[in-house]
Amino acid sequence: MKVNTETILLHPKGKIESYTLDNEAGFSVTLLNYGGRLTAINVPDRDGFSENVVLNLENIDGYLADQAYFGALVGPVAGRIRNGKWKAHQLTQNQFPHHIHGGGAGFHQQIWHSVPFVTKEECGIQLSLVLPDGTDGYPGELQLRATYTITKNQELKLEMVGSSNQETLFNPTNHAYFNLSGNGKEKISTHILQIASDQVAELDHEKIPTGRLMDVEGTNFDFQSPKLLARQFFKQPQGYDDAFKLKHKEGQPQLYLADPKSKRKMEITTSEESVVVFTTTNMDENYVVCNQKMSSHLGIAIEPQGLPDAVHHSNFQSILLQPGIPKKHQTIYQFGLIDE
Repeated sequence: MKVNTETILLHPKGKIESYTLDNEAGFSVTLLNYGGRLTAINVPDRDGFSENVVLNLENIDGYLADQAYFGALVGPVAGRIRNGKWKAHQLTQNQFPHHIHGGGAGFHQQIWHSVPFVTKEECGIQLSLVLPDGTDGYPGELQLRATYTITKNQELKLEMVGSSNQETLFNPTNHAYFNLSGNGKEKISTHILQIASDQVAELDHEKIPTGRLMDVEGTNFDFQSPKLLARQFFKQPQGYDDAFKLKHKEGQPQLYLADPKSKRKMEITTSEESVVVFTTTNMDENYVVCNQKMSSHLGIAIEPQGLPDAVHHSNFQSILLQPGIPKKHQTIYQFGLIDE
């Protein structure tokens, strides 16, 4: 197990560094302390050839200009908050008139303090950050710790802990876009997706939950058994940008993604109430991702989090962070090969 460090840029706000966590057996994870962004997860395929299974931008300038949260930690609150309103607080309306993904000075825009660590069984990076009271309208000083850890058996663990000196909101996630074909060689249409979810949040025309949870049985949102994404896109041409309420069973992952050609698979186990799945449908952009122009279905963003806009729906799990009481969020990404 080892961690390699590279200085990328001396930015006015601090030094931007890249860290590669390596299990020395073909599995490695590279991330920036800028936004805690995952820039590479290298995973062996059926032939033992390691390739990157997350979409990445060309260079640091791409990340500094990024508006699509590639690989980033997102918060204090992931997703949308209607009109940016919570109690008497007005949050930044950065997707006017709504608030999205923590605002303009959210986790994704920050240079985090970073400390690498290595043990016999694992290695990782502990990131820490303090957001001052009033940042993007959020009350209270928010103290944050995000720890990325990899293990010998191709696990990537992400633990995020937040604490505040005032009542505030905390519902973070990671916004990596996955493509298990490796280096973006194929579209995600070839992937198979399964989600342990029998309910999906109904959304209005602005992609904000109405508060109603709809049963997925027999609908295009039914991923309770493995589904080929190409077939789902045929039935649902607009793709997916939806919050699935998760079922938790001891020892069972909440989400399974696989690429039959490379035989790579990823299983996600999370403490979160839901997962937002965004299939990049019609995301045709001019910037370059994995050495090609960003295009529809090049990646799938998988964002474990509390249900979006939870502050306005009492039937959703609370995302309140009480003063002096830390709150922990954990997600484990297990990589491997499909059983023959």
